[in-house]
Amino acid sequence: MLSLTLKDISVSYPGLGAPVLAIPHLEVGAGEILAVTGASGSGKSTFVNVISGLEPLREGQVDWSGTDLAGLAEHRRDRWRGTHVGLVMQDFHLFPGLSALDNVLLPARLASEASAAVKRRARDLLASTGLERPSQAVETMSRGEMQRVALARALVRAPGVVIADEPTASLDEASGQIVADLLVGLTGAVGATLIVVSHDPGLIARLPRRITLQSGKITQDSRAVTP
Repeated sequence: MLSLTLKDISVSYPGLGAPVLAIPHLEVGAGEILAVTGASGSGKSTFVNVISGLEPLREGQVDWSGTDLAGLAEHRRDRWRGTHVGLVMQDFHLFPGLSALDNVLLPARLASEASAAVKRRARDLLASTGLERPSQAVETMSRGEMQRVALARALVRAPGVVIADEPTASLDEASGQIVADLLVGLTGAVGATLIVVSHDPGLIARLPRRITLQSGKITQDSRAVTP
C-alpha cells in the first residue's frame, strides 16, 4: 500500500484566470479509503490526472511513499503507474474481441509479467466478482459485468493504490451497488489505498473519509489533516 502527500499543487491552463486545481497540502495514509466529491468543473478530473501521473506537474509535489511524480519524466511516470496504480474508469476501457480473462491479463502481458501465478490470480479475481465465464467476450457483457472485468484488471498486479474515477456513474442502481461492494471489498482484501472520485451518494457514504472540491480547492475534509 502507498501513502500520498500533495504539497503546493497548482495546475493552470492558458486563458483561464484561476488555477483549475490548487491544493496547498493533502495527506492520504497508506491503506486509507478516500472519496473525492464536487460538482462538474470542480477539478476532480485534474486531481485524478495529477495523482496518477497522467498529467505533468509544473508546480508542487505529488509524493507517493517517497516517489515524487513531479520529478519524473513521462516514460518513468508511465512505468511507475503501470507498476503501482490500478485504474478503474467510468467507461471501462476494455478491448472488444478479447475475452474477460484476456482483458484482465493484458497489462501484465504488455509488461511481460503474465506468469502462471498472475494468470491464476486473474481467474480468481474474476470468480470473486461473480463472473463465471472468463472466456466470454467482453462486448457480449452487460455494463455492470464490464466494470467487474475492469476492476479485476486493476487489481491483478496487486497495486499499492487503486484510483477509481466515477466507477458507478454509467451503471444502473443494482449494478452500481454490486460494483461498489466489490470495489471496497476487493481493494480492502489486498490492502491497497483506495481513492474514489464519485457523484454516487450510496458509494460515497460507504467511504470513511470524504473531501469536497470546489473551483479546484478543497473546501471540506471529513478528517482534517494538519500540515
